Amino acid sequence: MFSLKSVVVGLTALAVPAWCITADQQAANLKTLTDKSAALIPEANKISATNGPLIIIGQGPYPTIIQGLVDIISTASAHISQQDGSDQVSEGAEADKVYDAYSGFVAKHSDLMSILTTKAGLFTTVPFIGEPVAAVLRQDESVFDAYYFGLSGLVPSKGDEIRTLGESLAKLIITATNAYQGLSTTGGIGRRGSEKRVAKVMVA
Repeated sequence: MFSLKSVVVGLTALAVPAWCITADQQAANLKTLTDKSAALIPEANKISATNGPLIIIGQGPYPTIIQGLVDIISTASAHISQQDGSDQVSEGAEADKVYDAYSGFVAKHSDLMSILTTKAGLFTTVPFIGEPVAAVLRQDESVFDAYYFGLSGLVPSKGDEIRTLGESLAKLIITATNAYQGLSTTGGIGRRGSEKRVAKVMVA
């Protein structure tokens, strides 16, 4: 049976020392997140009414997607740690570089969230799919809320634009989360029950 431990194991072991990074490094970090998101889109497109339920035995596209999202969350958490103590990015070409990289990431991650939301509609009678997916999506939202908040402060000349993009992405992640949480609720597993199960795994 698919274990929720795969959802949270990568989120509790990460400890990255803070260090100052340049605009080029910020852009490179965002490119990494963009590529990781893009790599999950073909997997998300593979989800079908037939292979989705295979999550219960650790097969099908969903386990790969969940593990990929855990990797994205862990990588983004490391990037947030690296932002601590970094100098603000100068207005002009440097700020544009970071903003363009963030915009590219938001576009790709938004595509992934939209596909996942659509695919959730295939499983209104398969509630056990909802819990593990919703759990990792809540972590995704939390991390990327922190990411855009920190990034907007580091690039003040593009702060408003970054916040607008970040809020747009957050809405899509919430929509996807609600779609999968709705599956769990339909099957009698509410959000509180889901969170308790995740918490038990984290301390196991």
